[in-house]
Formats: sequence, structure tokens, C-alpha cells
Amino acid sequence: MDRGVYHYGDYDVKQIGNIHALYQEAELLFANCGITLTDAVNIFLRQSINAGGIPFPIIRGSRYLGNQE
Repeated sequence: MDRGVYHYGDYDVKQIGNIHALYQEAELLFANCGITLTDAVNIFLRQSINAGGIPFPIIRGSRYLGNQE
């Protein structure tokens, strides 16, 4: 694997942007809330199950969806 190139499952950096920076930003955010990224993912999964779907609206143009408009 090339240094600085990240692969996650079937996706690589070219397909989903710089996921390493996204993870670092999320880890800092959740650390400031007193939880780990793993805790946050578990909370998201439980809330998704409780809501029967994604527990918040998805907004077009989000920088995390990769479709800058």
C-alpha cells in the first residue's frame, strides 16, 4: 500500500475523498464530547435501528456526501 493512500473495503481515496482527515476530524469532535469514534458509531447504529433508518435528514450538497453543489 502506498504511503498516504487509504483503502476501505471496495473504496479508495479517489472515490470517497480523504477519509483519513474525516476520521481525524470526527475523532477530535467526539473526544471533545467525551466519547470515542467507536462509541459514536455504536450510538449511530443503535439510533438507526430505533428510527428504522438514518436518524437525521440527509442534506444535498454536504461536503461529506462528496457532491459539492
